Amino acid sequence: FLLQSSLRVDQGRGSSAKQFLNSFKFSGFIDSPVSPWEWVEDNLLPLLPVSIVSGSEGVFPVVWRMDATVDQAVASITAGTQGGVTRDSSVSYENSPLSVINEIRIDWAYSPVDSTYQRFTVLKGTPDPDASMEVANYYAKVSEARFGNRATTLQSAILYDEDTVLRVLNWKLRASGFLHRSVSYRVGKSWGWLGLGDVVSVTDSDLSLSERVGLVQSVTWESEETLLLGILLVEDPARDML
Repeated sequence: FLLQSSLRVDQGRGSSAKQFLNSFKFSGFIDSPVSPWEWVEDNLLPLLPVSIVSGSEGVFPVVWRMDATVDQAVASITAGTQGGVTRDSSVSYENSPLSVINEIRIDWAYSPVDSTYQRFTVLKGTPDPDASMEVANYYAKVSEARFGNRATTLQSAILYDEDTVLRVLNWKLRASGFLHRSVSYRVGKSWGWLGLGDVVSVTDSDLSLSERVGLVQSVTWESEETLLLGILLVEDPARDML
């Protein structure tokens, strides 16, 4: 769709996201003129854990792996090491309790004949055992215990695959069910190969962090020798209880 738009597209970086994104399957049709970018923005971006960002070669998708594990980290960041890693900020919250969502319903299997959705699926902490359309989720249960029940409903005219519905629900719950924190570190130029969305592990004894999973949220060059890495610390109650 982006290639059909007037936007310049970085196909190399786009290809690197394909392996993950191709696990999401969509169907449907377009029966009236529409801007390719507007269609992507309205239909695909709400369902995918991605951001579209602009680089020197054009726009490309950045995948945000909210379910990442430490064994998927491409680098280990340890504050205070001889490699010149120093923390540049205090830890701050990315969202507020009011933004937390821990019960998500998606209406799907759209029928254009009568303009209705034939199915729906709900991801929640404690589903009704007699409701086949409700699916239990550990993270939803933990989030509800912390913040109370906070529900929302989505609709999609391009969702017809049940596995994809569950993929969408799961990443959305992980992204919206908790208060995620961020922190930045000043590092040397040898870290310049890291890119947005890369999975890293963070160890910082002053913050009681030991191999905490993080996602590279920003890369800012301060000079030819140093840069700032903004790291989103991924909340994972199941792991953090160990």
